[in-house]
Amino acid sequence: MIAILLTPASLCAQACALALILLRPHDRKTGAGASCIANALAAAARIPENPPLAGVFAGVAAYFAWLWWHSGGGDDTKRRLRSWARAFTPVRRTAPIGA
Repeated sequence: MIAILLTPASLCAQACALALILLRPHDRKTGAGASCIANALAAAARIPENPPLAGVFAGVAAYFAWLWWHSGGGDDTKRRLRSWARAFTPVRRTAPIGA
């Protein structure tokens, strides 16, 4: 049942990603991010019926996620993670004496 919903969603997302890649060739990160989402949806749709093909789609999604991250798409995410990391400063705590 879920594959029936995910297959058209992945096809629509793939069409949008292709349009982004063709219409905005200078903006690699947007097309790569859209392709990542489209391939992740396709992988989720194929898991019950064809797991090896789902693995291929997942690998392609991982490649496009890597491409998105390294072309500047993850800059805001990297900045946010660094600011969150500063909040978690280590504190040395000693055990209570005599317990």
